[in-house]
Order: sequence, then C-alpha cells, then structure tokens
Amino acid sequence: MRIMRATRSASFEDFYAELADEAQAEGPAAIADLRAKEVKYALINALITRRHELNLSQVSLAAESGVAQTEISKIERGRKSPTLDTFSRLVSALKIEVLPAPKGPRARGSVVLAVSMSQSRPPRAMSASRPKNATAARKERTPRKNSNTRKQNPKS
Repeated sequence: MRIMRATRSASFEDFYAELADEAQAEGPAAIADLRAKEVKYALINALITRRHELNLSQVSLAAESGVAQTEISKIERGRKSPTLDTFSRLVSALKIEVLPAPKGPRARGSVVLAVSMSQSRPPRAMSASRPKNATAARKERTPRKNSNTRKQNPKS
C-alpha cells in the first residue's frame, strides 16, 4: 500500500474509505490485510471499553490477569498482538464471554466474533494506592520451588 498524506479536513470515514478503495485496487491480499486489521482493532477496542466500564487501570488489570502492565499498554496501543493465551487471560479478567458465531444463511462464508459483556462482577473503583504489579501477583499464585532441596552428589 502506498502511504497517504492525511489532511486536516478529512474525516476518519473519508480516510478509511480511501484505504478500502486502495485495498480493493491492490487485490485480495490487501483486502485480507485490511480485514485482519479491522478484527485486531475491534478486539482491542472491546478490551479497552470493558476495562473502562469496570473502572480498572492497566495496573489493576495486570494484577488480575497476570499479564504485565507494559504488555497491556502495548496491546491497547496496537503495538503488540497478544498471543491466544494472553488474550484469554485478559478476556477472563475482564469477564468477557466469547460466544460462537451465529448460524444462518447470512453467516455462511463469513466469520463473526460475538462478544457478550458479562455483568457478573460489579465495577471496582480504581485505587489511589498502587496495586501489586503482575509479577508479584503471579508469584503469589505460583508455588515456589525450594532451592535448598538440590540433589547432592554423594562422595565415594
């Protein structure tokens, strides 16, 4: 794709329409790339929206999910694509229910991700005091191996 120069008067819709037109002109690979970016940013938007609905800071989400705050920041800014494991941890901590795609004549040949925001947990206020970081939270959940139990070679 060629680089476009944004003008101050152009709306996002105009900009996106131009991107879609360029992808169409470039062919199937460019269209697939644009669709992949649409999915990525829709998922990121769902995570950010839900985190805000629950009044969670990135630090609080990190403590609950076991995902480092710096990684959450990179994911939310679109700088890093989460692994399936990381995405699952975030979805679980945010109480987002991922549902299968609906079936029917319109759904044939397309993929739909339905996300239902579970209301099973009341929103938490962001704490003024700094919560534990994700590493400390993970250490509390993971049993520590005793380093004093190393096998010692018997002397002959």
